[in-house]
Amino acid sequence: MTNADESYHYQIIGRAIKEIDVAEGNLSLDELAARIGLSPAHFQRVFSKFVGVSPKRYQQFLTLSHAKTLLRERFRPLPPPIPSACPVRAVCMTFSCGGRR
Repeated sequence: MTNADESYHYQIIGRAIKEIDVAEGNLSLDELAARIGLSPAHFQRVFSKFVGVSPKRYQQFLTLSHAKTLLRERFRPLPPPIPSACPVRAVCMTFSCGGRR
C-alpha cells in the first residue's frame, strides 16, 4: 500500500467516524458505506483494517461507553433502605442494627 492509498483511507475513516458521531442511533453497514461512497464489503475491510474493529463493533463500543458515562454522571446509587421495624431509624442507620432491638 502506498502513502497516497494510506492517506486516502485515513480520510475515508475520518469521514466515517464523523458520520457515526453525528448519527441518531447506529447506522447499518450499507447506510454507512453509501454515505462514504464505497461498497459495503470494501468499506468493512478498510474500516476494520484501520480502526481494528468492524464498524458495527465500533458503534457498540461508543454506545456502551456513552451509557456508562450517563450512569456515572447522572445517576447516583440509591442509599440502602432504612429498616421499617426500627424504632429509631437514625440510630439504626448509624449503627447498622438492621431493625433489631
